[in-house]
Amino acid sequence: GSPGLPWRRLRAQREGTLRRLRAQMHLSSVPDALLCREEQLGALGDFIAERRAAGAGGAMYVCGSPGLGKSLTVRQAHEALVAELRSSSSPSSGAPISRAVYLNAFQLPSAGVLYKTLLDEFGGALGGAAKGGKRAARGAPKPDADDVVGANDARAAVERLVLRPRGNASGGLLVLMVDEIDQLVSGGSEALHDLFVWAAMGRSRLVLIGIANAIDLTERFLPTLSASGAAPSTLTFPP
Repeated sequence: GSPGLPWRRLRAQREGTLRRLRAQMHLSSVPDALLCREEQLGALGDFIAERRAAGAGGAMYVCGSPGLGKSLTVRQAHEALVAELRSSSSPSSGAPISRAVYLNAFQLPSAGVLYKTLLDEFGGALGGAAKGGKRAARGAPKPDADDVVGANDARAAVERLVLRPRGNASGGLLVLMVDEIDQLVSGGSEALHDLFVWAAMGRSRLVLIGIANAIDLTERFLPTLSASGAAPSTLTFPP
């Protein structure tokens, strides 16, 4: 063979390695796994397991400075739940999980869009009421399309989905993970308040995990949560 071929091969390998390194160093690159966050990932898993054992909803607020791996860690927890749902395998004890949804609040510019998105994501999880919600949400939600009546109707339908009827403990849990959850405050704090309060109610199916940077988000914008027993547990990411 030609004596130049080995050098071409080595050059191609080196260029391929450099391309991979450049891609990994890019700010938009997301690693497959995150080192040194096993404790936080375990805390998320324990929280979800506790909610399953209790057969009821609950809320956790994940916070810490930017760049500490909050979103990626929660995404890993979400991917584990999705894999479990796809394999139809679930723990032998505790409530099953019907849906596991990951949203970014930057894409939810208003309360109406949030409620309609939740109906679209959770709409098939609760028989007749869910089917009605699915119809209401089928049209793609647009920021300027959620008039007051439509937003109120969507909110009422979501409430029916996430809260079990009194005396009825059926229905799997609905896990909702919301990144940049502080963005929900931009249109007023009502939607943020709804999510945390619904998750804290005794007949709730909603397991809420919210992610943001501010450590005192709920204290600043939702001071009544603690007084009403609806304050979430907090998972703070250290530097």
